[in-house]
Formats: sequence, C-alpha cells, structure tokens
Amino acid sequence: MELADLGKSLRLHWRLSVACVLLGIVGLALFLVTRHQVRPANRYRVTVDLLVPAISPKAGGRPAGVPPGMLVDQNRVALSKKTEKAALDAAKIPKDNRRGIGFVFRASPTSDIISIGATAHDPKIAAAVAAAFEHAYVADRRQTVANGLKSAADSATSSLATLQARLAVVRALLKKINPGVLATLPLTSTRGSVSSPLPLFTPLPTILLVVEHKQLALRILGAETSYATNITDALVPQSFAQVVEVGGAAQITPPLPSSKTPALPFLGIGLLLALVAPIVIDRLDRSIRSAKTAAIAFGSIVMTSVPAGSRRLFHSLVPPGTPQDGAYRALAAMSIATDRLPAAIVVTSPTGTVQDTVAANFAAALAGLGLRVALIATDSRQSWFLDTRRDPEDSGVPFPDVLELAHRGALDGTLPSSLVRTNLEKLVVLPPGVEDREIRLDGLRPLLETLSTSNVDVTVIAGPAVLEDPNATILAWTTRSVLWAFETGEVTEAEAKEAASRVALAGATSFGIAMVNGKT
Repeated sequence: MELADLGKSLRLHWRLSVACVLLGIVGLALFLVTRHQVRPANRYRVTVDLLVPAISPKAGGRPAGVPPGMLVDQNRVALSKKTEKAALDAAKIPKDNRRGIGFVFRASPTSDIISIGATAHDPKIAAAVAAAFEHAYVADRRQTVANGLKSAADSATSSLATLQARLAVVRALLKKINPGVLATLPLTSTRGSVSSPLPLFTPLPTILLVVEHKQLALRILGAETSYATNITDALVPQSFAQVVEVGGAAQITPPLPSSKTPALPFLGIGLLLALVAPIVIDRLDRSIRSAKTAAIAFGSIVMTSVPAGSRRLFHSLVPPGTPQDGAYRALAAMSIATDRLPAAIVVTSPTGTVQDTVAANFAAALAGLGLRVALIATDSRQSWFLDTRRDPEDSGVPFPDVLELAHRGALDGTLPSSLVRTNLEKLVVLPPGVEDREIRLDGLRPLLETLSTSNVDVTVIAGPAVLEDPNATILAWTTRSVLWAFETGEVTEAEAKEAASRVALAGATSFGIAMVNGKT
C-alpha cells in the first residue's frame, strides 16, 4: 500500500471519509447528551501527624528502650477492625450512619512520621472520627506495650522460680560437704558486692558450688528487678507516639469526568474509519478505476481520460471548449499521430453503453481535425446521433436496411442518400433505425469497402458491449480494430480481461482505451 494509493482512495471516496468523521461527531454528541452524569457527593479528609520511633541505620538499628512491636506493621494495627470500630464508637457515630466513612494511614519515607485520618461526607464528622481514630490508635499502641511488659514480667517470674530451685540444690550440696563455707554465703546478693575469699586449699567441688551460688544469686536479683520494672511500667504504658500536627478538613470531592476523555475515542474512531474505509472499499472493489489497472486488464494503452461530467452529456456531443471536448480532441490527435489509425474501427465496451458517447465524440473530434468521418449507429438507443443533422427532415436509410442492400450487392448509388449530414462539415451519420431487429452483418464488409471508396477517411462504428451482444465480436472481426471505452467503477478487471480475450480470439487488435471518469 503506497501513499499515492491512499491519496487516490481518499480522493475517490472523500464523501465516505467525511461521512465517517461526521458519524464520529454525531456519536459523540449523542453520547454527551444521553449519558447520565451524577456529581459525586462532597467528601472531606482530616489527618493527624504523629511522631513515632523508627529504625535508624545511622543510630545502629532500633532505638533504646523501644519495644520491637512499635517499629513494624503499624498499618495493620491502625487499620484493624478493632481500632476502626473503637474510633467510630468513640466519635459516637451511629451504626446506620457509618457508610461512607473511610480511614487513612500513610507513613513518611523514613517511617518516623505517620499520618492517620478519616474521610467523610461532612467535615465535622471527618474531624471527630480522625480525632477518635488518633486516640484509638494511640490506645492500641499503649495496650501493645502493656501486653509486652506483662509478658516479660511473666517470663521473669518463670525464670525466678527456676533459679531459686537450683539455688536450693546448690545450698544443700554445700551444706553437706562444707557447712562452714555455706554460712558465709548470703541467700541474696546485690550488684557490686564483694564476697569473702575462700580459705586456701579449698576443694575444687566446693569452689565450683560457691561460684554457681554467687551467679544464681545475681541472676535471681536480675529476675526480681526485671519483674518489678515490667510490672510497674505495665501499669502506665507508653504509646511511643507524639502528636505533631492536626490538619484541617480538606475537600477531596472527585471532579466530574472530563468531556475530552470520550471525545478522543469517538473522533479517533471516526478518523480511523475515514482513512481505512476507502482503502477497504478499494481492496474489495475489483472495478477498474485507474489508467494503470485499465491498461493491464485490456492489454492496451489508455489514450485519453475524459473528465467526469453530467449524465446528460452521455446522450449528446460534448460542448466545445469544455474539458471533455479537450479530452476527445486529444484522443483524435493521438490516433492520427500514431500513423496506424485504421479505415474502420469499432468502439465497444465489456458492458454498458458508454461506448455510444465515446464513438460519437471521437468521430466528431476526428472530423474537427479535418478527416472525413462516417459514424455508424448500430442500436436504436443511438438515435441521438442525429441531433446534429443539418436537415431535420433528412432521416437517411437505417443501418439494417443498408446492410441488407450491401448483402444483396445493391448498394451502388444508395449509400450517399443513406448517410445523414450533420452540422460538422466532414461528419456523416448512418442512422440506427427506429427499432432493434436482426441485421445482416455479412453485409458489413461490403459497406465498409464502399465507404472507403466514397471519400470517407475513417468509419467509426458505435458497437454494442462485447459481453452482452455477440454482434460486437463480429464487428471487431470485420474491422480488425477496436477502441475500448469504459466508465470508471462500472467495469471489473475480470470483465475487461474476458472481453479483451474474446476480441483477440476473433483476430482483432486493440487500438487503445478511452477512459471516462464516472461521477464520484
């Protein structure tokens, strides 16, 4: 597919392209008129920024004294059903009025600033729910800390029981092997205290038991301290969250959908169809619409391309000075310049009647260039050939009658009176008769020979269509020369090839092609 082919398709089917674009515009207009747009209800958002501990690589990881649970998975805690329900309950939002209320949780890139908030259709409700959400989230953090401290206290209690049981065993062993040393060892210990040195040559088992006793006493002290610290901290747990800023109610109502969004697809589809539809039609349409295609199909050259004109011109000679007149004069001039213009030529087409117009105007153009031309009408529909006769009363002898005379050899002296003179000095017409009837085509050759000896330079026969009337092939066989005529869009490539093959089989040669552009 070349760019020139695209341009040609658009020029040929420009009305279809315009219709596709207009269809897209009409479709867009109908869509915009009929679509039901409902403006979304107003929505407001209120957020609260909190400063919370975060893992810092520069500080070496987790901040001191901060439970690990305060540093991870805080969005799960904030957006849990429990926290959201607590916020709605604290804000005193009725259960049947909670639809449309949403919760917001965002964290900064460093995770030390988190924003929690609420969205609602009313700014006061959004503010109340956001404040309640902040309190519920902070309370949940405190509860998480308290639960962790209680768990640590329980762990310390369990460790303390184990250590004390072992200490009792150690003291029982020392009492058995060295009661004196046991008397110097207290049941409890304080950090930093110094115990009395053991006597020289104390047995190794005793030394080991004494060391274990001291370590157990210190571990028991640590467990007791840990338990006391955790159990007291759990009474008033920290939240590890500090309010930084409370934002105002911000309106977040979504805007109405833009009209540009549907406009682009509609117009895009319309433009796409405007480009594609002509190409598709040309690809599916096998009719001949170009000189290149015509030359290939007929196996000849296009000698002229007649511009499109009114349909009434198909039944009359084209007016002088018009583009159509110039095209026919160019055809006549080229025919003479080839030096192979035959004495008789039949103008025909694969189908249709456009050959009538071409034959008449071709004959008139040849006469206008100084040749003596006889135009033979072979069908009653061609009676308009007589519209330019010089004498309205001169009806001449019909073509079938002249053929009958030629068949009988009685044409001498009759031919001049059979031809109708026209307003063109060198153009005469052999009329077709008032009705179609069987004609004696075997009299055509004597007729043509008589015309050639009667000061006629060229005889132009307006023949029937090759694929519609077998007489066209006989006419071509008799003249041995054919000028093809066709109207663009009316003859397919297959029809042209079949008609050309029939004429070639009859021994006739193609003189050339006259392409008449149809109305687009």
